[in-house]
Amino acid sequence: HEDPPNRMKPLEEVLVVPAIPGRDIILETPSQDECKVKNPQQQLDEFKTWKNTLDFTSQFTMPLVKDSLGDIEAFQSGIRSAILPWKHHYIRLKGCGNNYDRFPIRKATEANFDEAVEIRGCCFEFTAMRELYFTQKIASLLHKSLGWQCGNEPLGLFRYENDENSPFPQISRCCALFFTRGEKRLGDHLLLGLEKLLPLLIEKCDLGGVFPPKRYMDGEILSTDMMVICEGEFGSPINLWDCAEIRESTQNLRSELNFSSDLGSGEEWNLLLETIDKGIEWVRETKGRGKHAICGSLIAYVYFHLGFQVGATHRLFKENGISWGTYSDQLATMHCNAHPNNFVVLSAEESSNNQWIAPLDFDMAYDWDSFVGDEEAFKSNSNTEKQALKTALCGMDINSGAKPMDLKSPLKPLLVGLRDTLICGFEAKDDAPYCEELRKPVHALFRLALLMTLTDIA
Repeated sequence: HEDPPNRMKPLEEVLVVPAIPGRDIILETPSQDECKVKNPQQQLDEFKTWKNTLDFTSQFTMPLVKDSLGDIEAFQSGIRSAILPWKHHYIRLKGCGNNYDRFPIRKATEANFDEAVEIRGCCFEFTAMRELYFTQKIASLLHKSLGWQCGNEPLGLFRYENDENSPFPQISRCCALFFTRGEKRLGDHLLLGLEKLLPLLIEKCDLGGVFPPKRYMDGEILSTDMMVICEGEFGSPINLWDCAEIRESTQNLRSELNFSSDLGSGEEWNLLLETIDKGIEWVRETKGRGKHAICGSLIAYVYFHLGFQVGATHRLFKENGISWGTYSDQLATMHCNAHPNNFVVLSAEESSNNQWIAPLDFDMAYDWDSFVGDEEAFKSNSNTEKQALKTALCGMDINSGAKPMDLKSPLKPLLVGLRDTLICGFEAKDDAPYCEELRKPVHALFRLALLMTLTDIA
């Protein structure tokens, strides 16, 4: 690490760039002794990773940038990134152009002075280095502590050359490269997709007696985010884990869903729905087993586990003195990278050890060891980060990284109850009861949910 420079003065307070409250990451070449690995399996794993890296860099010797006439086909990822299929991997190129406009200069709308501008479509060298470093650090912690994976695996970075006509030529435009395990996001794709499916999936739902009287205001159920913000004033979030008042069926899914044949044959859709049916039936059969029952419904099982996985990830960060990127900068702008859209949904093949979602996006992350500030400020940022992540899970639109839930739905009691269940899972300290019989039905349900938000950009 090295102390962050004052990035504003040399640019005459015109260009706005991120100012993370942590010392910058710098590269050092390790000695041969430091490169020695005692564990043969670790050595083998590292060799496989670096062999893939070398193969990739030998094939792509020039920095790649988005171009509508380009020869290489990749998938869009947000506005400034792309996903490139390569061999049996997918490469995330974060910062390879603002759509097809390369790296335009635009007015910095969040700045409090009129002349302020920002460069769009790229990473900067100091943010790319930070993300590569913290992605590796967090991946190691996840694997060691939980047996889980990170959403990305760091590869390196591209540096784009600035020509003499480039605005701010002293600022390096970069693209961070990763092997990636997913693209669809927990918030805008999976949770909103599941909520679009609910009217077709839920056959019967009577939650009239589930919410306590103080949860109502003017005849309306208070939303989960209000529960979190008011911290117990209206009671605690309810947990639908063992609620027997939810009855699911795929009958309406079969009759109402009409997906394009491009997305799969009729036989494939039938198999998907049959798999969900088996999960629903298995849950139904276990309801009468008392303490041995796994849960009251498949959908409650899914929401509780998703909340648990988000909470376990956040606790791991906090226990190891890591912030996802929560701080107030010199322009009094509050940043927070802890939100549901910074978890990607893992495929059935990538999913293991009860993990369905994986975290990513650490270009603003910092830790206590590198924090520029005092202990009180670090703790305050950490508490803000937890509260922001919980309220975003509730469906509250508190930052541009997540869309709010639809509270005008006739299924509002169930929607609120499921978001409550997410928070109950988030706060659960012990492992959530996991059932191997539900693994395939859960991923089948995820696939349907992601198809419901197929064209949505997070």
